[in-house]
Amino acid sequence: LRDRRLVESVLAAVADPPSRYLNFYGPPWSVRTIAYEEALRELSAGSPPDAWSGHAVFVGLSSPVQWEQMDEFTTPYSNPDTGHDLSGIEILATAFANLRDRTYLSPLSTGSALALVLGWGLLVGLLARLTTPLWAAAALLVSCAAYFSFALRLFAGAHLWLPLVTPLVVQAPLALFVATALHYRAAKQDRLRIRELFGYYLPEAVVERLVREGFHPGQDRESVFGVCLYSDAAQYATLSEGMAPEQLANYMNDYYDVIFEPVRRHGGIVSDVVGDAMM
Repeated sequence: LRDRRLVESVLAAVADPPSRYLNFYGPPWSVRTIAYEEALRELSAGSPPDAWSGHAVFVGLSSPVQWEQMDEFTTPYSNPDTGHDLSGIEILATAFANLRDRTYLSPLSTGSALALVLGWGLLVGLLARLTTPLWAAAALLVSCAAYFSFALRLFAGAHLWLPLVTPLVVQAPLALFVATALHYRAAKQDRLRIRELFGYYLPEAVVERLVREGFHPGQDRESVFGVCLYSDAAQYATLSEGMAPEQLANYMNDYYDVIFEPVRRHGGIVSDVVGDAMM
């Protein structure tokens, strides 16, 4: 079984793809590192003949002293405080172990990545659009945490590399921003419709307060002093009997435009309209 796995690893190493992503095991010296003199000491001390059997040994310089290490390379595990990078020999051993154990990283194919990004975009878009901005932010935060946890588990367990930057840094904030903008736009349109509807019957200041604060039955009361004017069109009944309904409606709309305008221009309030009468 061991030989079979070794043969499969060799075949996988020479098969496509021609290049792979290294799966680093950790900071410098995560791969077992033995000093040269220590290895000689073990051999001269009569270590068992099979102590080194079945192991791949790479000989090279991996020094903890920074200026002694000539072939060092920056990796995600480079330490900016100590200046320690991975040595070339440890990277070589890492590549060998990745190929032997088939633990190298495998990013999603282009098609799978596009499908994942599109599906995630639809999900966060629906979550952000179907709820209020506050609940959308909470739902997106939970969804992003779940996605990151799932991606991390696949990365650690199956060595599968899922996209992270586009779904979490671009799509989720963009979906929240667009959904908030659409909610704001819809709320603004609703306020404009309310103003337009109640503007025919209530003063502008009252309409603005209703839009801003809402309606509170029994509390929205105010005592004012003013002059009450009641108008009535002469011979309206006779006029309406001789006109078609649509023609009469257009005629009355023009009539109200004429009599409403001077009232509002002088700060008056049209509080009631019944037929041809205006209060």
